[in-house]
Amino acid sequence: MRQRHPGEISLIGMTAYGGTVTCARGWDEPAEVATVPPGLDGSWEQLLHASGYPRLYLGTASLRRAVGDSAEQLQRAIGVVYRPETERLRHYHLSRLADEFDVVIHVDATRAVTGVDAVEGPQQPADAVG
Repeated sequence: MRQRHPGEISLIGMTAYGGTVTCARGWDEPAEVATVPPGLDGSWEQLLHASGYPRLYLGTASLRRAVGDSAEQLQRAIGVVYRPETERLRHYHLSRLADEFDVVIHVDATRAVTGVDAVEGPQQPADAVG
């Protein structure tokens, strides 16, 4: 997106130290609530947790001032499919947050989202005149 639309977009990253998430154990499997273990030592999640702020956001310039220009740490990636028991192997990768994102949002404890029941077809607004 940065190449196609230079100067027109911002990339926002998000980290969470622990909590719960709604996920599935595999594609086409039912959703469940999983516990997210505390961020690993040496991870961005652990570093941001150690700041003492339960919620924060940092722009690229602030992040570079705080950790340096080429700081690389482990970063957790939680998506639709998440398996906490194999977290280090499947869900962590080396990342340079200041190079990848324009803003990073961190929360110490995330809570699983709950969905709404699916409905079939387009819905008419309650106040629509038909």
